[in-house]
Amino acid sequence: MPHSAHKTEVRRSQLGRCPPSTATERASSSPLDGSAALPFAMSETHETGPAVRLALAGELDIASCGQLQARLGRLAQAGVTVRLDLSRLEFTDSSGLHVLIDACHGSRRDGWQLEIEPALREPVRRVVQLMGVDQVLWPSASVAAPLRP
Repeated sequence: MPHSAHKTEVRRSQLGRCPPSTATERASSSPLDGSAALPFAMSETHETGPAVRLALAGELDIASCGQLQARLGRLAQAGVTVRLDLSRLEFTDSSGLHVLIDACHGSRRDGWQLEIEPALREPVRRVVQLMGVDQVLWPSASVAAPLRP
């Protein structure tokens, strides 16, 4: 009996060693509630001057954050002002937030302008607040604004 209890304990400790990205990939590719994962999409609109409005939709997670990171990198290199619209983003995980935080720090460090609009859907707003990154994304505001249905 103690031997089987030991095996269970070992298995539990092994689960704790799984990298967060592995768990996130599984969760985003196969939601527990049986619903299909929403595809990630970016749409770009050129605004006055060297400015681009980049609207994100769907799920920003470990599987899709590389697309956003690459696009923001190219826009930053070109010195384009970026207005990031997250209002149609249904979900983000820590990988997605990491890209947004890195972009904010990079814009301040390198002198390109990045504005993240504060209108968010409730699940995204909750993750932002739980992770405590609202002050990084919106330094002059206290919290992200919830979207009104």
